[in-house]
Amino acid sequence: MGRTPPDFFGTKKITYQDTNYRRSIPAEERLSICLRFLATGDSYRTIAGSFRVGISTVSMLIPDVVAAIWDCLVEEFMAVPGAEEWRGLRKLKTADFSGITANHTLQVIVQDWFQTKAVWADLKVLEDTEVKTTGGVHERYKAKALWEKTGAVVMVVRRPGSLLCREEAAELSSLQLQLQDMEVPLFAVVKENIGKELDTFKKFLTGKVYVDHKKHFYGPVQRCMFLSACLRIGVWRSLWRAYRKGFRGNLRGEGFVLGGVFVIGPGDQGILLEHREKEFGDKVNMLAVITAQERRRSLDFSLILCGLEARERAHVGTAPLHKGEVSGLDREKLGMGMWSLGLGAIGAAIAGILLANTDLCLPKVDKATLDYLGDADLRSTTDENVVIKASSLWGKSGVVVMAEATELSSLKPQLEERGVPLVAVVKEDIGTEIQDFKAHFAGDIYIDEKKHFYGPMQRRMGGLGFIRLGVWQNFIRVWRSGYEGNMNGEGFILGGVFVIGPGNQGILLEHREREFGDKVDIVDVLEAVKKIAPEN
Repeated sequence: MGRTPPDFFGTKKITYQDTNYRRSIPAEERLSICLRFLATGDSYRTIAGSFRVGISTVSMLIPDVVAAIWDCLVEEFMAVPGAEEWRGLRKLKTADFSGITANHTLQVIVQDWFQTKAVWADLKVLEDTEVKTTGGVHERYKAKALWEKTGAVVMVVRRPGSLLCREEAAELSSLQLQLQDMEVPLFAVVKENIGKELDTFKKFLTGKVYVDHKKHFYGPVQRCMFLSACLRIGVWRSLWRAYRKGFRGNLRGEGFVLGGVFVIGPGDQGILLEHREKEFGDKVNMLAVITAQERRRSLDFSLILCGLEARERAHVGTAPLHKGEVSGLDREKLGMGMWSLGLGAIGAAIAGILLANTDLCLPKVDKATLDYLGDADLRSTTDENVVIKASSLWGKSGVVVMAEATELSSLKPQLEERGVPLVAVVKEDIGTEIQDFKAHFAGDIYIDEKKHFYGPMQRRMGGLGFIRLGVWQNFIRVWRSGYEGNMNGEGFILGGVFVIGPGNQGILLEHREREFGDKVDIVDVLEAVKKIAPEN
């Protein structure tokens, strides 16, 4: 009997039993999903669509498969890195990441172009920072004393009263048991002490809270976010997430300077993890922390976190600031310029959309005269050789004329009682479009090739129609009513509805479309029809 080959990719650990209610995802497919994520860095949503599984399934599946691969390969193939190897990863420069794909680069540009760039912290500056305790007795310490012997996890709080900061504090506190097992304390640093705000914040954080008045933990270059936060989808998504979890906050205190999370090792291990907020609610990756706890074998907790952070930096192509690189001041100038450009573009886009939904951008209406309409030549759609003057339609009984505006056939019985015909006018005859239209219209149809009924000044709506809220509401209304259409023919010239009395009564109702789908009020049509006095 041959030797059983090793389970290199942990397929046995990720094989689950089928039940009477559902079949489990095969191990091969689980492995394919995980390898796709590790190789491409695609989002969970993209991978879920490719493999036709749920997003939540992908989010739970990937950590399980990664853990299984690690357990099966670590002892046979992977040497465990030491502290020096992990610290060396933090010193890699941007130029070393030549293998980053164009797709990854584009994602970084799209996501981080208008975000405040971080300048990585200097351990020496942090160690010399003077922090003050909160509570009854205000004692002062050098920050180095917090992690010198055991290391520490330090949360740099943007604003204690923020529901987003309270959410992150609560999630970090959920790791307190694992941290206590490794004798690693959890601290928080704030930049100001405001009344009872810290007392309330301590309900969400299990560690001690210190005040950094000089804001060294927020530097070396403090990063701020102002009105741009209101325009970022990620900020609103984070607020909604925290609110649904039951967290509440207030607006007390300064909350524009962004915070972060540090994992600092004891002695000379240095900064093992440095997470800087990119925007309000940008939490540290708790999954990395949780995974590190589950894999505690020969690797130290802080070294695992450092390795994950170093891999993340290699993935996005960012690195700490070193001598000879662009200075923080130059980066701030560039960032300020990009912020101005970005906010200006966003403001212009919002102003344009708001302006497009007002009457200022609508085409102006030039009222038609009875003589102008009556002089129009209309060609019959049943007999191409028949061409009539439009005035003959309303000579004795009046008429309701539709010029591509809406469906008026529901008024046919009321119109017949008064002897008022219902006709439609179109500007072109394309294929079977008119025949198809007759299925929805209970009247005669004529072709106005010179477009008299669309004048005297033809009004058009082009791309503006796609950014007007009313147009989309009209599309949804028609779609829900069961109507379908196509893109055949010219459709930019707006239509309307006329109610014209016999003889010299003139135009009793003139409705001009203001935008696509702007229907005439049926009540107005009936009121205008009642004014028609047929001539004997």
